[in-house]
Amino acid sequence: MIMSKYYLRLAVLFSFIFSTNALADNSYYISENLSTVLRAGASDHFRIIGNVLAGEEVVLIDVNNETHYAQIKTSKGKVGWIPLNMLKNDISAQALMPKLKEQVNSLTSELDTLKASIAATSANYLKESNENKSLIDSLKQKNASLVDTLEQNKAELSKLEKQLDEKQLNIALKWCLYGGGVAGAGLFIGLILPYLIPRRKSRDRWMN
Repeated sequence: MIMSKYYLRLAVLFSFIFSTNALADNSYYISENLSTVLRAGASDHFRIIGNVLAGEEVVLIDVNNETHYAQIKTSKGKVGWIPLNMLKNDISAQALMPKLKEQVNSLTSELDTLKASIAATSANYLKESNENKSLIDSLKQKNASLVDTLEQNKAELSKLEKQLDEKQLNIALKWCLYGGGVAGAGLFIGLILPYLIPRRKSRDRWMN
């Protein structure tokens, strides 16, 4: 998605550069086919004061329609006249190349920044993903350990409840036996023993 936006911006940039006539309304370019001389006036009769390189960007100041000469200002700031047919509106390759290189370098730098950002984001995501996976694995292990402990505790509780039930049953049996013994002793003391004691006393009287 980011790469698509980058190439779209690059396409729009080139389209804008090639579709525009110039950077400003009065910007023109010397024909790339040949260089031309710069004259002091608007005809071939004026002296030569310099020359203009092919493809150089110049600023149009005035036009003499009678002699078909144009007054220009060069990139070095020198003002003079050249034949009007030596000018063109389309940006020259000589002037375009530095601008394109600058734009390409800028977009390349931006692209490198985006790539670095994507790489850093991916690395952070992977790191966080690994950390989350480790945390999840740790929680799963802890959960499994707690489940095992819970099952062991349930088994131990069941065992203790069984032992408690057995102890309570033994205590109940002991109390039953103890109660039966006490009841038997009471019965013996209350019924049989009194019967035996009088007979012994009667026997003692007879012997006396």
